[in-house]
Amino acid sequence: MVTRRGGDAPTMADVARLAAVSMMTVSRVVNGHANVQVATRERVATAIRQLGYIPHPDARGLAGTRRVRIALLYVDGVTPHIDQLLVGAVEQANDCGAQLVVSRCASGTDRLRAGDAVARSAVHGAILPWPLCHDDGIRAMLSAAGVTPVTIAAGDSDAGPLTVMVDDRKAACAMTRHLLRLGHRHIGFVSGGDCDRAGPQCLAGYRDALASVQLPEERDLIVTGCADYRAGLQVADWLLDTARRPSAIFAASDEVAAAIIAVAHGRSVDVPADLTVCGYGDTAMASSIWPQLTTVRQPVADMARTAVRMVMATLGRDESLASSGPAELGFQLVRRQSDAVPRLGHRHRSFLDPAEPASSSTNA
Repeated sequence: MVTRRGGDAPTMADVARLAAVSMMTVSRVVNGHANVQVATRERVATAIRQLGYIPHPDARGLAGTRRVRIALLYVDGVTPHIDQLLVGAVEQANDCGAQLVVSRCASGTDRLRAGDAVARSAVHGAILPWPLCHDDGIRAMLSAAGVTPVTIAAGDSDAGPLTVMVDDRKAACAMTRHLLRLGHRHIGFVSGGDCDRAGPQCLAGYRDALASVQLPEERDLIVTGCADYRAGLQVADWLLDTARRPSAIFAASDEVAAAIIAVAHGRSVDVPADLTVCGYGDTAMASSIWPQLTTVRQPVADMARTAVRMVMATLGRDESLASSGPAELGFQLVRRQSDAVPRLGHRHRSFLDPAEPASSSTNA
């Protein structure tokens, strides 16, 4: 028998990796589904024997009448869009005949305690939105217990194939190109710290847009490591005091964008007449501040629905999700009142085709 490092029990994910198949295929073999090729079934069976994998007893019973239980973990006061996540997950769980268990945790070690409690409970899958989607410890804990973890908005595909995401790089490029289309040339960019895996992707998208029009990057207009409102206040002061103040700032967080607008108001800088500010995420804050924020909207409820279906697919209950890779959903550029053509002193011709549309709500 092959023993995993640290003596942890082998998981379905380990079997899938050794057999070079998807977790859904392993689940089909374990549950005795007929629609698996003989060669594939034998390869999975060999991997199970080599690893000494013992299927989750409840998962083995899912082919019968046992009801699927799926946990949704979130960090109180931190996880954005929790209302939309709940709506999407509850609706899809009801449609699938599954039971949704909602687990709230705080920060730090409480996350691990919450993850351990879920791992020890009779659940078959767990949905991990931000910031838990970045927590390798919780994912490993759940997998070792035979619970399928599915991450939402992880920022990249490093979390593995069971991930629901949007293309943050493409979305940030679309927002930056929108600003270029308005005529902005000095565009500031602000992103989160190391724990925010979407930040580097958004920065790459920002750079892609500048490179597409051969516009040189201005390093003094790029700030990283800014993840919350308080940090946004400091960053705003710094950017607005630069020798060549940007005419537009794109923050990879609605919370940071709101802080920048607050500082601008305090300095009697008109938004958007003197300064365009755009965010990312379309959180509740985006439409509750003035001016309302132009931002990138993620289909959060649909992402939660897809996460539930991913869990069901690994258990052989949803045949429509056959892909072994991450599920990528589309995004939307939502234009509100915080962006405008720059004033004459900052104005440049659009770098993009003037015929290219810039509607108030653009599907990208």
